[in-house]
Amino acid sequence: VVSSVVVVLIVLLLMAGVRKAAISAIAIVMIMLTAMGLMQCWGIAIEQMSLAALIIALGILVDNTIQVCSNTQGFLDRGVPRDEAAVAGPNQILFSTLIASGTILAAFLPMTVALKGSMREYIYSIPMVVSLCIGAGWVYAYTMTVIMAWIGLRPAQPKKQKSQPAD
Repeated sequence: VVSSVVVVLIVLLLMAGVRKAAISAIAIVMIMLTAMGLMQCWGIAIEQMSLAALIIALGILVDNTIQVCSNTQGFLDRGVPRDEAAVAGPNQILFSTLIASGTILAAFLPMTVALKGSMREYIYSIPMVVSLCIGAGWVYAYTMTVIMAWIGLRPAQPKKQKSQPAD
């Protein structure tokens, strides 16, 4: 799990920049800890299958956080004040991220009731852990990530144009 988190963070650092990677790193840790706490509430032990589910969910759970940061950054880059960008950015994509997360939940949650017998015993933790991570990730993206984006993101500096020589 740790090596998977490190790989995701390195990719984020290279592709999204330091600020978004830092916000995403905090989100990953907090969502994973929240999911592990919720696993205890549902009686799911941390074992091989639940760890595999955490790794499966890792790539998906950070998606909402990245989208909230990117959309907020887009508003900041267009000159919208930080307070307004922190509200308008997430609000613009709220429904689409809710549908995307809901689709993933709709794919995994039926497995929790469809599985029977020893198969349920063996595989039950996968759909539950993935669902807990996705749900926690969406809630975290629209609460704490909004606050962290408001604090941590800055408008991009305009690139200086090279002066053209006079003819």
